[in-house]
Amino acid sequence: MSGSDEQIAVVRALIAQGDLAGGPPGVVGWLRRLCIVAAQTLPASGVGVSLMGDDGSRGVAAASDLVGEILEELQFALGEGPCIDAFASRRPVLEPDLGKGTAARWPAYAPAAHAHGVCAVFAFPLQVGAARLGVIDVYRRSPGLLSPESLGRKSSVIPWRACPSARSLDGGSGSGGDVRVVSA
Repeated sequence: MSGSDEQIAVVRALIAQGDLAGGPPGVVGWLRRLCIVAAQTLPASGVGVSLMGDDGSRGVAAASDLVGEILEELQFALGEGPCIDAFASRRPVLEPDLGKGTAARWPAYAPAAHAHGVCAVFAFPLQVGAARLGVIDVYRRSPGLLSPESLGRKSSVIPWRACPSARSLDGGSGSGGDVRVVSA
């Protein structure tokens, strides 16, 4: 088993533990557990997932905690932030210190996030083939870059087929592509 396969197996096991512990059922519950597991396994304070469409539809799908949910909602309410930039550019947005030079980039979001105790944020687009699904945001309460090891761990393929209702993404065949987290 490769290192990537082992990481996926660990994530699936942790998510399954959450299934046994209760919580929301279905895709929403799975995404919330994924956020919690990601926050536990990465050097992160929290994680959020937002779903976005090319038609302008967007919304918070799940977050590991209340601050993550607030951060996701803030970006949509303010119309700016790393999630929106990552989705539009189809590239990761890595901001290791919200206190340095982000006022010009995100004049409303950066101070609002900082006011909630967030010092660093990293946004990664989610894709299935060429189709964009949304963004996963990782945030920290301390400034600093994610290590190359952490970026590698995060950028491995999310075990999407473990998700309830994932079959609906590929017409029910179960053979559709895994969701790929676009890496830095």
